[in-house]
Formats: sequence, C-alpha cells, structure tokens
Amino acid sequence: MTKAIYIPIVGISIGISLLFSTTALAANKNAIAFVEMLKGRATQLPPHSESAKTLQVGDSLLEDTSILTDERSFVRIKFNDGSLMNIGSSSKVVLVEMTKNEVSLISLLKGKVRTKVTKEAEGEGEGENKFFIKTRSAALGVRGTDFQATYNPDNKLTSLVTLEGEVAMVKIDELNRKKLDVLEKAEEEKIVERNEETNKVEIDLLPVDSTLQLNHLDKILATEDAVLVQAGQYSGSSDTLSKTTVPVKINPVQFELLLKNETLNEKKIENVSPKSILVASTNVGKLMMDSKAPPEGYFDPKTGEFAPKAGGVVDFESGLYVAPDKSASFDQKNKVYVSENIGAVDKETGQYVAPKGLRLDSVKGFVVTDTVQDPTLIALKEDLNKESITKDVVIGVEAEEPFKLENKFVKDELQFGLLLGGMSRKVNMETSEAMEKDSESYSEFRFKWALRSSMRFRPILGLNFKKFDFAEDSRFVQGDHSAFDIYTGAQYALSRKSNLLLHFGVKQDLFAVHNGGSPTNYSLVRMGITELGVGGDFLFDLTKRLSLYVKVLPYFAFSRDVGLIGAESSFGYQVEVAPRYYFSDTKSLNFGISFDAGPKTTTSSSGKAESDNSNGGLLISYQYQM
Repeated sequence: MTKAIYIPIVGISIGISLLFSTTALAANKNAIAFVEMLKGRATQLPPHSESAKTLQVGDSLLEDTSILTDERSFVRIKFNDGSLMNIGSSSKVVLVEMTKNEVSLISLLKGKVRTKVTKEAEGEGEGENKFFIKTRSAALGVRGTDFQATYNPDNKLTSLVTLEGEVAMVKIDELNRKKLDVLEKAEEEKIVERNEETNKVEIDLLPVDSTLQLNHLDKILATEDAVLVQAGQYSGSSDTLSKTTVPVKINPVQFELLLKNETLNEKKIENVSPKSILVASTNVGKLMMDSKAPPEGYFDPKTGEFAPKAGGVVDFESGLYVAPDKSASFDQKNKVYVSENIGAVDKETGQYVAPKGLRLDSVKGFVVTDTVQDPTLIALKEDLNKESITKDVVIGVEAEEPFKLENKFVKDELQFGLLLGGMSRKVNMETSEAMEKDSESYSEFRFKWALRSSMRFRPILGLNFKKFDFAEDSRFVQGDHSAFDIYTGAQYALSRKSNLLLHFGVKQDLFAVHNGGSPTNYSLVRMGITELGVGGDFLFDLTKRLSLYVKVLPYFAFSRDVGLIGAESSFGYQVEVAPRYYFSDTKSLNFGISFDAGPKTTTSSSGKAESDNSNGGLLISYQYQM
C-alpha cells in the first residue's frame, strides 16, 4: 500500500483518490495531440519523465510534453480540435496544456513553428483567442488561421509572419514574465509520496487550475501595446525593444514562397538557389493586407514605437527582419520597397540568403565571411546593420563589435568646399623696398576624394581652383587672376578620431618678383611649386551631432627655376579649424576657417624678393560618404 503526503502550492490538497484516478488513465485517453508526420529525428519528454524517447509517427502526446527536433528534421502535430502545428529543425516546444474548451497553450523555447488553427478552434467571439504561443519575449493569440513564428534565445527575439487571417502579438516584459512563471507554478500541486515497495520518496505534480496562464495571456493581449498582425505582415519583439514592432508588409516574393513551404523545408547554405526579391507574381499581392504604418517606416524614441521599412525579408534562423536599404525603390503596386542589396531568398523554401560574402549572425548582425577584407563588403555590412536590421534598436548596442581601425576607411568620401577670403603679399618688409598688398577678392573651390580601403591607410586625390584680384597699382602688377592646385596623398588611421596626413602635389601660387623698373616695383608671377607635407587631422566630439575638426599640415616647398626667375625652397603650413555638423552618418557640413602661409624668396635679374605669402578665409565644405 502506498502512503501519500500532500503539500499544496496553491489551493487545497485534492486527495489521494484523484491522484490515483489521474495516473491510472491511459495515455491515449489523456492525449491532446498526436504525431501526424515526421522527417528526420525528434524526441519527446513526457511529463514527469526523466529521459526522452524517440518520437514516432502516431505517438500520442500529453499535456506538458516537450518536443525537441534535430537538425534538418521536421514534425507535424495534430491537436484534438484538428489544428496543425509544424515544428521546424533545431526547435524545442512544450505542449503546455489544452483546456476542456480546447484552448491550447504552446511554449516555444527555441526554433520555429508554423501553425494552422482550424475554424472550429477559433474563438466564437470577436477578438477571442483559442490558441496561444508564448516565448520569453512575446505572446501570440491566434485568431486564425495560418502563421509562422520563430524564437531565438541568443538574441531573445520573437518574430511572426502571418500567412492567412490574423494573429495578436504583444511583448512579454520582465514583470509579466515573472507573473507567468508564478502562475505556471500555481497551476500545479506538488505531491510527495513514499513507495513502500522500493522505500523511495517520489514527487509528482497534479494540475489544480489550468486557466491561470491563459487568463493572464488574454489580459495582456487585450492591452493597447498589443498589435494585430494580418496576412502578409511581420512583427517582432525583443528585450531591447520597448514594445512589439508595428506590423509591416514583408517582401511579396518571400511571402509567396512561405505560403507554399508548409513543412518548413530548409536547405544548407551551400545548397540554396537564390531567387531575386524584386519581382513577385501578379496575384500574391492580393493576399497581403496593407499596414497602417507608412511604407518607409519610423521610430519614435519617446514612445518606443518602431516600424521597419516595408518590403523586407525575414531570416527565420536568427529571427531578424532585414529591411530594404536606402537604395531601395518603391513598388507602387504592392506598396513595399524592394532592393537586391539586402540579399535574396531560396526559390523553393523562401529562406533568407545573405549577400555574397556576408553572413547574418543572430547577435552580431551581418558579418563578413571572406578572409580577404573587401572594403565594399565591409561598407555594405555596416550599412545593413544600421539601416536594414537596425541592430542598435532590435538587438542592442551591447552586441556591437569592437571598432577596428582597418574598417575606418571602408567608404569613399567626397568633399566639396568653398573658401571666401583674401590673399596677402608682404615683400621685403624690413628694407626700403617694402611693399604690402592685399587682394580685393579671393575665392577658392575645393574638391577632395578619399578612396575606400580595407587597411588603416587610404589614398587621397584633390583639386583646388583659385580666383583672385588685386587693385591696380603701378608698382604692383598682377599678371594672372587664377591658379590650380593638384595633389595626392594618404590618410593613416591613428585612432577612431585622428589621422596622420601625407600630402604631395603641385601648387600654383603668386610670387612677388622685381620687375626691374624700380627697386620698389614688383610683378605677381604665377608659378607651380612641388610641395611635400606631413601632418594630421583630428575630430573632437562636442555633442551627438557636432564635432570640431582640426587639420594641421606643415609642408616643404621645393625650389624651381622658370626662365630667369627662380623660387627658392621654403617651409609653410596649412591650418583648418571648423565645427562639423552631422546630418547623418554619411553626410556632414564644416563651417570654419582655413589658412595657408609661409615665406617665399624669388630671384631674378633685377634682384631678390623676400615675401610673406598668406591665403585664407571662411571655409564651408560638405562631406559625403558612399
């Protein structure tokens, strides 16, 4: 005879007779579902069992049974009400319960499922949920009929795509998560008994109230934070997101393929057959419901509402939604954005295929797979992480990779500048031949191209065009009114905010030369001088969008003879100081001062002229990375 001791967790002990009657029932009588289809290998852990057993077609499944699928495996379960649940590979689900009213609760611990809820299982009242799926970050209330969901424990991201009908979704925050954990324990009464034959203490759990979790899930799904995800739409929830994302339409090509892939077939990455996501069939758009969110998406930092750009594809392995990038074009017919830059989908399964050379990691986002660090790939990786999966919003900044100096120059940078100021020439100021002259006007148009690189240095090409005018003066004759500078060079990354500069080029400048008529008469002669400079540029952050840019470049000017006129070698320097405002990560504007000065000495048949040359003024420049 077995003696039993009852330790209630919630409620009153319901007696030894109920214990015996419950445990004596046959498994098939208590089953809430059975295995209809199996591919590969899967195991089940029945309630109160210590070891799992291999799953077989036709197996009956009890409440609180855990199911675990292997890689490249698939299980289809049919519930008593006729609803179907397909469990994908490398997934784990728990059939928590099914009430007398055939309301089902499934716990998705990892992986992906596709569920078809029968019409008989849908709620009779409007908005009534009869099938629930919970993860650690979201709750789904099924209102019919066909949907696919995934949960990734690595990034704690729950993703949902509704294929037909509509599904309610809400984030499970920390407070509600703790509440559900308490209610899950409250639904059981612990029974401790000693088996007189083996003389061992045995512990069993007996259900007390199986509706506590369901009632709470119903409650939070009725709050204003819940969203209704309709056919053709995606929504996601993670710990980083303050609430579930606003539903948006996915790419029509992927939607059509997901509809056909009822058994969650998937391929190894080396076996996929990429299909363009640009063109969908003419009929698929009719099955997709328009979203209330604008197609371009939005993010409100005050409320936490986030709607990604419509037309993206869902990677069901990582759970991440890959939105169209900034190069996407708008499909007016389907009201989504489309872009091939974000990747493709397999033409049979609909699974996401990352751009060649990239891989989508559930925590790091896009990472480069090639051993050769192509700057184009690195730039694409950074753009997709920021724009397409909005990693800092969905996954969180704690997943940010450490900054590598080798990745600093992965984008080309174009700079267009305009300088307005003056030109000054002070000649033989310490002699009786002194002459000082300032220009009436001076302008300089600048263009610089800093080329992309996968290393810590990158080449630079530049061209400046200068125009200047001096007042007419019989003692100071101006022969030329314009000049060009052409140069090349390199930037070497010292840190994230500082670079070493190397400058080599030819600068056309105006040199004061004795014209021979009088010791105090000079001509301004244009000459091209080769210069070599080594310096640095630095950025000092002031606010989130404002920095101070500083450039210091000392240079050496080589000597040159042009006919009877010669220019001796000399030193000079360039200085630029400008606040920089960032419109975005790729666009910025400088507004500051620029100055170029240095002593110059010229010789001619009429004598030597020593002058202090300076050009400078207000500089406005626009920088664009691409």
